[in-house]
Amino acid sequence: MINLLGATAVALGVAYVLMALACRRGLLAIHEKPPAAAASSFQRASILIAAKNEEASIGRCLDALAQQTAPIGEIIVVNDQSSDATEEVVRSHRLYGASVRLVSTTGWSTGKSSAIRTGLDATSADIILVTDADCRQSPGWTSQMLGHLTEDVGFVAGPVLFEDDGSIFGRLQSLEFLGLVAVGAGSIGSGLPTICNSANLCYRKDVFEDESTRHPEIASLPGFDEALLQTIHARQDWRVAFAPGLDAAVYSDPAASLSDFLRQRIRWSSMAGRFPDRRIRIISIAVFLFYVLLLGLAAGALAGIVSAWLAIALVLTKASGDALILWPAARLYRREPLLRLFPLAALLQPFYIVFVSTMGLFATDRW
Repeated sequence: MINLLGATAVALGVAYVLMALACRRGLLAIHEKPPAAAASSFQRASILIAAKNEEASIGRCLDALAQQTAPIGEIIVVNDQSSDATEEVVRSHRLYGASVRLVSTTGWSTGKSSAIRTGLDATSADIILVTDADCRQSPGWTSQMLGHLTEDVGFVAGPVLFEDDGSIFGRLQSLEFLGLVAVGAGSIGSGLPTICNSANLCYRKDVFEDESTRHPEIASLPGFDEALLQTIHARQDWRVAFAPGLDAAVYSDPAASLSDFLRQRIRWSSMAGRFPDRRIRIISIAVFLFYVLLLGLAAGALAGIVSAWLAIALVLTKASGDALILWPAARLYRREPLLRLFPLAALLQPFYIVFVSTMGLFATDRW
């Protein structure tokens, strides 16, 4: 039995490295493409911001959007039944009544997906940009995202990076999040889109509506942005793209506490089993099983019932796959100092991935 588990772990480890190589090639391919032509303005676009209890951050978000090099005619803030002063902060902002509108979810229609749906119903714009209330956008964000929305592209994802809060915990999150950005960009570049971040998206409203009709379950999923990415990719009439540059980046703060971090990751992991692309579900399961076997065989090595060399080989295999993605991503996004924490992050990641993936099976949190 131990031999079978060891052989399975080795096979999954090889597959893990091959997937990492594919993501690396896709990431580098996206960055080697000529930059998209910057858009100067796009009045047919609307920015949607879902907000719940964001009184401390929504003002900074609107300030950043006010400084965009490509002005957007409409910014819709969807207040999802906040219990703080989010609505008052929006109404007091200098853009309110000009380009900023405020709408609210009602009744039982709550949660981030419902908030975005409410915002979509409130706009007549053709192009939708989506960001989060606790984020700050680069001045060239709208220009770059719209520039990548060429005639044959229906969906554009962009990078989300964490600000440096000076703490070890915050920098570990930044490194882990950089890996997610690299996987998202690399998978799009390699032709098998897997993940994206709802804080930095751009898509055509009619494509969203069409996919919502064809796949009505999408709009109610907690991570419908990734489901939308995958279903659009599966079509023959639209492409998906990634806006890779720092000018397209959106910045956020790392989680302030371990409980906040785990709650967020559990909510994200709850989506993996509901991805519309079966291949992505299989990949997610394979990675989870690899981590479970890695931890189990490492524990067996400590107990003296499994070869220590096997455990060491698996740990090095996992670290090699991670390094293949993180090293170029750190260079491309000027995050090289974070790599000093790579050994610690590589050691901790399997524990938290197994934990949040398991807890994600029971998650009900919609924010």
